[in-house]
Amino acid sequence: MIQQNPLNRLRQAYWIALGLIALLILLSQFIIHRVLQDQQADSRVINISGRQRMLSQKLVKTVLLLDQASQPSETDQYLEGLRKTFSLWESAHLGLLRGNEAIGIPSNYNSPRVEKLFDEIKPYFHKLSEAIKQLLSSKQLSPEIRQVVLGSEQGFLELMDKITFQYDQEAKEKVLNARYIEYIIGGFTLLLLLFELLFIYRPVIKQVNTLFITLLDSYKELENKGKQYETLFNTANDAIFVADIHTGLIVDANVKAEELLKKDRKEIMGLHQRSIHPPEDPDMAHKAFEEDVRADGNLRVMEVLNSDGNRVTVEISSSKFTSTDGQELMFGIFRDLSERLTQEALNKKYQKELEHSITKLSQAQNQLIKSEKLSALGHLMAGIAHEINTPVGAIQASAEMLNRQLDTILPSLPKQFVVLTPKQVSFFLELQELIKVQGEVETLSEIRKWKRAIRLELEIKKVDGASTLAEQLVELGIYHPKPAFLQKLTESDFKETLTLFHKFYNIKFSTQTILSALQKASKTLFALKHFKHIDHTEQAVVIDLAKSIETVLVLFQNKLKTGVEVIQKYAPQVQMLGFPDQLEQVWNNLIMNALQAIDYRGTLTIHLSQQEEFVEVAFQDNGAGIPQEIQDRIFEPFFTTKPVGEGSGLGLDIVKRVVTKHKGEVLFESKVGEGTTFRVIFPKNFNMIDNSV
Repeated sequence: MIQQNPLNRLRQAYWIALGLIALLILLSQFIIHRVLQDQQADSRVINISGRQRMLSQKLVKTVLLLDQASQPSETDQYLEGLRKTFSLWESAHLGLLRGNEAIGIPSNYNSPRVEKLFDEIKPYFHKLSEAIKQLLSSKQLSPEIRQVVLGSEQGFLELMDKITFQYDQEAKEKVLNARYIEYIIGGFTLLLLLFELLFIYRPVIKQVNTLFITLLDSYKELENKGKQYETLFNTANDAIFVADIHTGLIVDANVKAEELLKKDRKEIMGLHQRSIHPPEDPDMAHKAFEEDVRADGNLRVMEVLNSDGNRVTVEISSSKFTSTDGQELMFGIFRDLSERLTQEALNKKYQKELEHSITKLSQAQNQLIKSEKLSALGHLMAGIAHEINTPVGAIQASAEMLNRQLDTILPSLPKQFVVLTPKQVSFFLELQELIKVQGEVETLSEIRKWKRAIRLELEIKKVDGASTLAEQLVELGIYHPKPAFLQKLTESDFKETLTLFHKFYNIKFSTQTILSALQKASKTLFALKHFKHIDHTEQAVVIDLAKSIETVLVLFQNKLKTGVEVIQKYAPQVQMLGFPDQLEQVWNNLIMNALQAIDYRGTLTIHLSQQEEFVEVAFQDNGAGIPQEIQDRIFEPFFTTKPVGEGSGLGLDIVKRVVTKHKGEVLFESKVGEGTTFRVIFPKNFNMIDNSV
């Protein structure tokens, strides 16, 4: 067995490493975002700084033009241009110095080196600013103003060039620093990935290999136990017969059984269990067998008849069991009492038992005549047996598929794990993680839609066997594979790995099918045997009704393929307190009735709604409808309109009893030729359910 603690440590290390990688990615994205923002701001600042030099030159040029103006109109025109240029020049300079969000310059933007250059340019700026303001105020260009403007221009332009150059250098430094940080983060990320490969994935692969070796050992141990059972069976001191519960036919017998009946084993197998008893009353042995089945075993004394015609008194100890292929059998040990009892005492005991059995048989016959319910049960026994055999057939089919899968996989399993490349192993583990995340059941229409979508994607990528691969992915519950995942399937190694993983998944699916079918068969037998009351050993839990109904619909998938359209109208988050297995039996019976009503071709609409205190589930079909004359009887036990072998008549009776247990109500509306709607209403208030019902 795989130890739990190492796996927990590996899982914790994996999540920590994954979290660190995610953190590094987020940090890298944050740095890139900041660099982009800084580049935008740097670009605006450098542009405004360069434009400031141009505006300074334009101011000086305008002053010189004023000096040469001869007409008042020219003077006014130049003064107006000077005023606009000065306003732009002054606001840009102050924005560069202090920040101005309106023109895209953030506050506190300048570095100490830029601040120092602005301190140096400050006198030139003030001289130019005061001279221009005086000129605009007086509208006269005096020689003093002209001299100040021309004298300050050269120093201002030189320092402005230095400021622009400094802005450009600092912007380049920011980009370079961000690149270094990005390299460091990338290096840490690669180290973490290497850590995951060496200290997480490699140990996990070893653990998985150990697990499959353990499975092989378990299989061999099971095979050895089977041989041991065969040895014990044939060397037992008492005769042993194994018979099918439903047919009563003997399917196996040991060496002592051959000696008891004085028949070869091949002659015994296939005989009905009552044929080995004396023929005085052919029903007595069969009735005893049925009582043993209902009581799950018994201890009784009876006679058997050997091939010489001699009677042998035996003590029979019986018990029920289920074989590995899902067949329900009765195991009977026949101990010869001939040497323990005298013939006279044995005859008296047998006579009394025979008289008692005849009395009980007579009473049972009278009771059958008086009880219409038990009479109906007798007439419909063949149909009930047919319904019980359905899950048994599912168990047998799943077990056969499981054996086939094991026969295919186990011989090549060691070879597979030896030749698997690291990327195939990684892909195998990736599939395992995907089915954990995407394994939830979709609706049938969505499953078909995603299957088509996956097949088209694979065909676009020119992947051979696209249809088979799409079928395998959908069966694994991978409905939304990413493009990078599908791209891997263009390589044959990954396709082989997917096929191998799919075979393992089929083994798991087969075991789940066996367990589900066993539970359904057990529930049906229990309901048949105790139809007057319902088991209360289960604990009520909160149930998501949509998921509960979907679970049952999946079991009907094969039936729905014949031409049934299922329309699901579910309100969100509809929950109630109840017993999940029993409610699933309700959905099972109502869905089965609807499918039979539409002859597996038509529309089944399922409504799920809720109010403040109640929830409602409705099943609507467009079948033939229920005739008015029998609508009052449909909930009676054993009442059915189906031929013998197609229905037990207990379906709606079970529905009503389960709904009543949940303090609910079941209603129906039906019109001949239009269809039938069954509505089941439950209380949501948990305190309204009485567990003692």
